[in-house]
This record gives sequence, C-alpha cells and structure tokens, in this order.
Amino acid sequence: MRITWYAHACFRLEGSGLSIVTDPYTPERAGIPPVSEAADVVLMSSALDDAHSNWRMVPGSPRVVNALEAVDAPVCLDRSVEVWAVAAMEGYDRPDDPKANALYALTLDGVTVCHMGDVGNPLTGEQLAPLRGRIDVLLALAGAKRTIALADLDEAIEEIGPRTVIPMHYKTPRVHYELGPLEDFLARHADKPVERRTESWLELMLETLPEQPTIVVLKPALG
Repeated sequence: MRITWYAHACFRLEGSGLSIVTDPYTPERAGIPPVSEAADVVLMSSALDDAHSNWRMVPGSPRVVNALEAVDAPVCLDRSVEVWAVAAMEGYDRPDDPKANALYALTLDGVTVCHMGDVGNPLTGEQLAPLRGRIDVLLALAGAKRTIALADLDEAIEEIGPRTVIPMHYKTPRVHYELGPLEDFLARHADKPVERRTESWLELMLETLPEQPTIVVLKPALG
C-alpha cells in the first residue's frame, strides 16, 4: 500500500484497489492548496469540523463516509475493505459544540492503518481496547494545542503498539491553524528510530514493516 501526506490531517491511502482521501481541510481557512487528485472514497473523522470534513474539495464523485457511522459496526467500502472506528471528542470543554469525532482504521494490502481523527482528550481504556495490537501504522496527532496533549499521545502510542508512526497535524510552513512544532513530539521519542523522508509518500508491505516501532516523518505534499 502507499500513503501520501497532503497536509494537516489529510492523507491519500492507496491499496486493495482503492484510493482514499482522509480528513480533507478547507483550503481558504487552512492556508493550504486544495487536493487535485480524484479518489474513490473520502473518509472524515466527523462532519462537524471544516478542517477535517471538506469532502467537496476532492475532485470527482467520491463516496463520502463519516467515520462516526462506523463506530457501532464496520462500514464496507467495497467487497474487501471495511472501515471501523472508535468514538472520541475534540474537547469536552468546547463551549460551541462537543465536536464528536472518531479515530478510524482500515486494512489495505494487509496493512492496518489508524487515523487519529481530531481527538482532543486522553484516550480511555475502553477506547484503546479495540486498537491494542491491531494497528500497523498510526497517523498520529503530533501538534498538541487543540488536540490530544503530547503526554497523553505518548501513552496512547505505547498502548496501541503500532510498528510505524507517521506524525500529522503539526505546524508546517503554510498551515494557518495554531499547532505545535514537530520537534516537540520527536524530542519525547529520542529512544525510537526516526526516518525523515524527503518525499511526501511511503510504500508499505506487511512483511517489511519494522520490528522496532519507528517514526516516519513525511514531507507534506501541499502544506
């Protein structure tokens, strides 16, 4: 399978005959150019936050799936791929809206990827239980601020046990959102191997995933 990081929390996942765009942002608010590649499916962690749910940005006529619909039971994307999700919230203290959202996972070409959505609180044991030992690649919210605190993210990574962690949702040159820098996250994981790629993409096979948990830093294609 192939993972491409566009920017912010927006990725392109390709495998098992599908192309999927995750959590599409709103370009004029994000400060990031729009996605120009069509996709079969758009997955969004909720429909409430335009930094994560602007499916109209994606060209073509993709199927749009709100991950919250996959909390009670998996949603089939085609005959061989389904997405399943864990309910979460951006922040319990938000005065405007509880910002319900979901972490979501799917398996492409034998590799299981989990996108952390926009969770803003420590993950509970109940939320972590379905993720433990099942996730090969974690797309991790590494910018703190209005999302999960780095100390709580550290604990989640330890509990989930992914073999590859790809940071996302942190401050990059074009992004307008208030986010922390990647280096704050990396400094907390000095004991782990870190692969800094000059490309925005990564190809993965189950057989070649690292034995030791590894952080892979991608270059944002658009941000």
